[in-house]
Amino acid sequence: MKKLLFLVILLSFKLSAQHLIAAVEDKINENGYYTQLEYALKNKDDVKNLYIKKRDADNFLNNSELYFPNLEVLIIQFSDLTDFKSLANNSKLKEISFRYSWKLQSLPNDITNLPQLEKASFTNAFLSYLPSSFFDNTSLKEVCLCNNNLFKLPDIPENNTIRYLSLDINHFKKLPASMINLQKLQILGLKDCHFSEFPIEIFELKNIKTLDLSANPISSIPEKLSELSSLENLYLIKTQIKELPKSMKKQLIKTSSYE
Repeated sequence: MKKLLFLVILLSFKLSAQHLIAAVEDKINENGYYTQLEYALKNKDDVKNLYIKKRDADNFLNNSELYFPNLEVLIIQFSDLTDFKSLANNSKLKEISFRYSWKLQSLPNDITNLPQLEKASFTNAFLSYLPSSFFDNTSLKEVCLCNNNLFKLPDIPENNTIRYLSLDINHFKKLPASMINLQKLQILGLKDCHFSEFPIEIFELKNIKTLDLSANPISSIPEKLSELSSLENLYLIKTQIKELPKSMKKQLIKTSSYE
C-alpha cells in the first residue's frame, strides 16, 4: 500500500512538473525569447529577447512606461498600430524587427538613436517615409525595409557603418545622392523598386559584393559597373537586360538569369 501511495505521489509530481515546464515553454520559446508580455514584465530584469504579437505588441508599443532595462532583441509581429511610442527607455537594444504590421505608417523620430543598435528591420508594413535621422546612428550595420510604401530615403551621413541594406519592393525610382556615403556597404537589395534606368549612385559603392536589381524594368547595364572590383554576385531576374557589357564578361561575377 505504501509503495502504491509512493508511486501515485511520484506520478503526480511528474505530471505537475511537466505542466509547469509546458507553462513556462508557452511563455519562453525554444530560442529563449519571452513571448508573453505579462510574464515578461514579471521578470523584467531577466528579459534580453522579446518576441510578441498582436495585442501584446500593441500594448507594449503604446505605453512608453513599459520597458526592459536589459532588452537586446525586440521582435514585433502582427501589430495593428499605425504608429507607436519611443523605445528610448530600452537603451540596450541591439536589434529591432517589425514583421507583418501592415498598418504601420510611421516610426518615432528617435527609432534608430539607441546607442547600441546594430540591426533595424521593418518589413511588410506601410511606411511611406522615414525619420530624417534614421541613418545617423554610427552603430547601425544592417537595415531592412522590404515591402513598404517608401518613395525616398533620408540623407545618409558620411560616418555610417552600414554593411547590409535591403530596400526591396518599394517605389524609389531614384536613389539619393548621399548613397555615395555607404562606403562600407557590401550587400544591396533593390529588387522591384520601379527603376527604369540603372541607378548610377551604385557606381560609387566600392565595397559592394552583392547587388540585386531583379524585377526592375531596366534594359541595360552601363560599362562603368565593371569598375566595381569587389562585386561578386549580380541578380537580374525579371529585368529587360539581354546581355552584360563586354567589360564584365571577363570578370568572375556570379550572375542570375537575366532573361
